[in-house]
Amino acid sequence: MYLEVKNTITKLQIESNNSCGTTLLNLVSIIKISQTEIIPILNLLHKEKHISVRKGINGNLIFLKTYDKNN
Repeated sequence: MYLEVKNTITKLQIESNNSCGTTLLNLVSIIKISQTEIIPILNLLHKEKHISVRKGINGNLIFLKTYDKNN
């Protein structure tokens, strides 16, 4: 599940040309798991410095910290 969450965030970041983050609810609807299951995974990704969270107009947005266009 960890890799599925990370890969989904990566895919969404690539599709937006590294300009848009994604919301928690968007991830939940794409991956089809509950918020209680995804939050510990996001906390781990944040602790490992793979993602960052920024305030957006409509809530918190999740961005990849290490985005490599060559991957």
